[in-house]
Amino acid sequence: MSNHTLATLNALVAVASLACMLLGRRAITVGNRRAHRNLMLAATALQALFLGVFVHRFVVYGFTEFSGSGISRWIYFVVFLTHEPLAVVTIPLVITAVLLGLTRKYAQHRQIVAWTFPIWVYATTTGVIRYGLLYL
Repeated sequence: MSNHTLATLNALVAVASLACMLLGRRAITVGNRRAHRNLMLAATALQALFLGVFVHRFVVYGFTEFSGSGISRWIYFVVFLTHEPLAVVTIPLVITAVLLGLTRKYAQHRQIVAWTFPIWVYATTTGVIRYGLLYL
């Protein structure tokens, strides 16, 4: 598969994961723990798929350089410089949140999710924005 095809696959997987995250958040706010658990596990599995495709794409093709100029270049680098560190930090935070939820340590789960969820949503959203800036 081409770099562009793999990047598009990653963007679609990220959007699906984001949808699961937001629906999972909605499910828990209305008290539906089963739907919340299933949706958040689906979001996590989709992010794992994303990471696998991303690593493969990076090994095969390396980084894709941004070719834009002017204001779009500044926007890209602001998005890039906030996305990258938060995307890395998200991995252990999500794993911890999932493990706490699955082991029914709900008080601790809620504490870490207060930080994890907005960071995860931001990192995923800015990843999709980066895709748009690089490939569309």
